Amino acid sequence: MTEDAPHATRRWRALALACVVSAAVVAAGVVVETVSARDDSGPTAAPLDPDVALPQQSVDAKLDGCVDSPTARDGRQVFRVRNTTAVPVDFELTDADGKVVGEIEALGPQSTRSLDVSVGAGRYRFVCMFDDARAVTSASFALAGESTGGPVAAPLSTQDLTPATLAYEHWVTGRLPDLVAGAQQLRDQLGSADIENARATWVSAHHLYETLGAAYGAFGDVDTAIDGTATGPDFSGFHRIEQGLWGSEPAAALLPIADRLVADTQRLQEQFTSTHVDPLDIGLRAHEISEDTLQFELTGRNDFGSHTGLDTVAANLDGTRELLDVLRPLLTPRYSALAEVDSEIAKTRDLVVSLDAKYLRSVAIPAVAPIDRQRVDGAVSHIAELLAPVAALCDVRRTG
Repeated sequence: MTEDAPHATRRWRALALACVVSAAVVAAGVVVETVSARDDSGPTAAPLDPDVALPQQSVDAKLDGCVDSPTARDGRQVFRVRNTTAVPVDFELTDADGKVVGEIEALGPQSTRSLDVSVGAGRYRFVCMFDDARAVTSASFALAGESTGGPVAAPLSTQDLTPATLAYEHWVTGRLPDLVAGAQQLRDQLGSADIENARATWVSAHHLYETLGAAYGAFGDVDTAIDGTATGPDFSGFHRIEQGLWGSEPAAALLPIADRLVADTQRLQEQFTSTHVDPLDIGLRAHEISEDTLQFELTGRNDFGSHTGLDTVAANLDGTRELLDVLRPLLTPRYSALAEVDSEIAKTRDLVVSLDAKYLRSVAIPAVAPIDRQRVDGAVSHIAELLAPVAALCDVRRTG
């Protein structure tokens, strides 16, 4: 599921993700306002928003003490937060245990943004994390009342994410010998002009590779060599072989490409022993895999003749499920919709497998019946929405 020119942006769209997270992360119970939120710049104190019917309060974020005389009320409310300084700030409301109730990321100098939160009785404080400066906190303040407020999330550190990342790396490492073996078997079948079995082996080996989506960044350039889709003189890997296998090229013409695929998978296996997945990326990838599935597989952009897009969708779902499994100890106390995510992934996988059997890979995904296409698009889109909070919750926040 690789495309050379847009490859860097297709796997790693952190800025695009911010727009999704700002809306969807509410499902996790923690309000995160990102750069996509409305930003009212100006020199005056934080103005109230006439379009908001909830109780509002103006708050000025400062280098000295974060917020003067902090107050709030219990229940749902809106803070109109203004950054009074000349540097960007990440602004948080935390409870007495340091768990995040709500936050605004990257609030620009002299800019104002709204933070919509629900708070219950208890003690709270504001935290201001200015660029290139230590975090400053307000005095703590107590709220009385009967409201229980919304869920909160304990911030994660790189150290918190490291065990999950290592577990994922171990899983990927265990898959790579089978990938190399599949590439070698494909090469041998092409060498004996066994086209029918070569096609079956191609599907199996490519499916395996498509389960490894969270590691593509760690794979580096070899990912493009193995799974690139940019046609031209350097076109190689799975999709170049796909083009020939389903395009009636002689098997002998595909042998040099298969030889290179074997070499590239071997190189990947060797390199990955000393390459590591970034813990800062692992939660983000859980969400991006489904976004890429929508953009590249369900549109047919990565179909070079095999019409195995639905099988690739199933592989992407398998890879997402593996990521969630290694992140589960961190997500279970932080994300109340995790069980729903599991259920939707399982149901969607069953759907795409049944449709793959229905159409017998006779057409590309865009050519299947509109009602079936809509069912798959809607199911994967829903999963992408459910996974947006995972990216936000696994984001490493500054604590000092």
